[in-house]
Amino acid sequence: RVEDAVVVAAPDASGTQRLVAYVTGAPSGLAEFLADRLPAHLVPSLTVPLEKLPLTPNGKVDRAALPAPELAAAERTRAPRDPREAVLVSLFADLLGQPDAGPDDDFFALGGHSLLAMRLAGRVRSALGVDVAIRDVFDHPTPAALAEVVLPRGTRRAPLTAGERGEREPLSFAQQRLWFLHRLE
Repeated sequence: RVEDAVVVAAPDASGTQRLVAYVTGAPSGLAEFLADRLPAHLVPSLTVPLEKLPLTPNGKVDRAALPAPELAAAERTRAPRDPREAVLVSLFADLLGQPDAGPDDDFFALGGHSLLAMRLAGRVRSALGVDVAIRDVFDHPTPAALAEVVLPRGTRRAPLTAGERGEREPLSFAQQRLWFLHRLE
């Protein structure tokens, strides 16, 4: 049902490049169609429907004339339920450059991708002290889902404490290799 299409890499609010598809025709179900056939990193994070693609005098797509993509957040139906969910919402908003993100907004629909998912997992670990795998972000892409499923079952990290040091610590394999190469030269 897509008549014409062009995909470009466009910066989002945070300056991160993401794929944006500009399509003419009836693109309903396009994201699911592409997700079934392409690797995740090649699926556009946003689809912008147009009546027709802007063309140069030579008949090529005028990429400079394409409209700037707008990320639309889901309608707010509620506020965060608890402080942890509020922290997750603020992490999503900060990372995605979407100050109006809410508890039911999908991370990937707002322009998230695998690299940002890694950053999000790290920030959740730092802010809440809970181990979150990147797979968890993919399986539970909203702050509400992440709070419900991951945080209750998460394991708290033990705080780092200084331990007793011996006079000489054993070398790691990489250090042994460097020492050996140094001695060899």
